[in-house]
Amino acid sequence: MLRYLWGGMMLLAVGYGIVTGRAAEVTERLVDSGQNAVIMTLSTMGLMAFWTGMMAIAKEGGLLTRLEEAIQPLLRRLFPSVPPDHPAMTEMAVNLAANFFGLGAAATPAGLRAMEQLETFNPHPGRATKAMCMFLIINMSSVQLMSMNIIAYRAQAGSASPTEIVLPTLLATTCSTVAGVLYARWKEGREQD
Repeated sequence: MLRYLWGGMMLLAVGYGIVTGRAAEVTERLVDSGQNAVIMTLSTMGLMAFWTGMMAIAKEGGLLTRLEEAIQPLLRRLFPSVPPDHPAMTEMAVNLAANFFGLGAAATPAGLRAMEQLETFNPHPGRATKAMCMFLIINMSSVQLMSMNIIAYRAQAGSASPTEIVLPTLLATTCSTVAGVLYARWKEGREQD
């Protein structure tokens, strides 16, 4: 569906440019945008590789285990149906930690493994459980202390203060996560009635 939406918007923009006599400008912008996309992709690839590697080192060094132990009380309250020693708890802790530091690409593998682990004790395979829905909500809203990728993009674009987004990002993501968790709990309560 999205490919049709994006494709339609691009065709509409190109068509509008041609109809208004700005075909040369449209072509120039397409080339410029393509070059910018390649440059941005290559420049952030190193950052992504670095942070993904750091997450692997943290996991091997036991830092993530300590982090999991620290947030275990929160995870137990959020996911009461998941046994505390289940591998899903570890993967969710890794995912939340990576998201907390704004490392979405490093968080994705742990999030996928967490969903796979949550599926192992799903009484209705193929259908999302309450724990899966809650994890998805928390993962999507993801409280972020700092968004490393956005800070890197801002620095590349020449921002005088690329880190000034830290506090607004923290506030916005905290509010979205709290709202998501409250909504999920409200929906769970309504289903039990």
